[in-house]
Amino acid sequence: MESQIPEGFLPSSIFRQTENEYLDVIKMSPSSPETAVQASRLIEKLDIIWDRFRRGSYYSKNEDIDEYSTITIKFFLIPYYIGRLHMLFQGKDRPLHLEAAVAYFNAFSDQMTHFRIVDKEKPRANNPTERRERAIAELKDKKELEKRLERMNSLIKDDDYRGAIGERVDEETERDLVKDLLKLSVIEARSMSRAATDEIPFATMHSEGIKPEEPKAPPPKLWFKRIDREQARKSVFAPLEDVMPRELPPDDETFASPGRPSPKLDASDEEERELARIDAAKWDDWKDDHPPFSQE
Repeated sequence: MESQIPEGFLPSSIFRQTENEYLDVIKMSPSSPETAVQASRLIEKLDIIWDRFRRGSYYSKNEDIDEYSTITIKFFLIPYYIGRLHMLFQGKDRPLHLEAAVAYFNAFSDQMTHFRIVDKEKPRANNPTERRERAIAELKDKKELEKRLERMNSLIKDDDYRGAIGERVDEETERDLVKDLLKLSVIEARSMSRAATDEIPFATMHSEGIKPEEPKAPPPKLWFKRIDREQARKSVFAPLEDVMPRELPPDDETFASPGRPSPKLDASDEEERELARIDAAKWDDWKDDHPPFSQE
């Protein structure tokens, strides 16, 4: 493959051919053994083209996107293509391919951020509402770009490859079309990078034959007391007489012990009057120690 690319020559025709093969391979079923074979072959070809492009005089870290020709900037899609191909691999080696895909996707995203094709990606949000809003905005941008690309690609001749629009539009319009393709590819790359990152732990467990732990039983419910609504209502809306102060008991024989009649202070017998005086004194002492409604 590398011998087919002369030194100092931008392999545009080879890249167009490889790009068309890539478009056919990503439509294949990932479970098919032929998919892995074709993906490996294309990754090798794209790696060689990318290496030749970067080692040649067509690329510089200090140049801006406007300093590259329209044909040249299409080569910056190669890392995205390689990442997509790595996502097709299944089996025990899938964790390694997922890690490689994340590396290529992130490198492609960083390059497009450097060229100011897209804004820098924000850190992953922990708030579910914010994640949902970002996903909706990302999907909206993706749909808009897809419509623009579909409208422009309708001008492509049957014998052209994707992105080539022949003589039907000017070079500036074609350049805008390629930039839209780069923006759309960044959106897809970031989305697949997040998905691959989340999948890596599970793919590693699957490749090592580790089964996930059985779900644990839910914790016991907290103890609770059932409230009797009628009883609660009665305790709140108690009758008025149950909460109002009651009258004091009269100072008579109400608290006298049952049995013989209590002695009287005005009795004619002196002994009885003395007993009545002692009982009255005891009663006064008891009332001093036991005020009304004291619960004692």
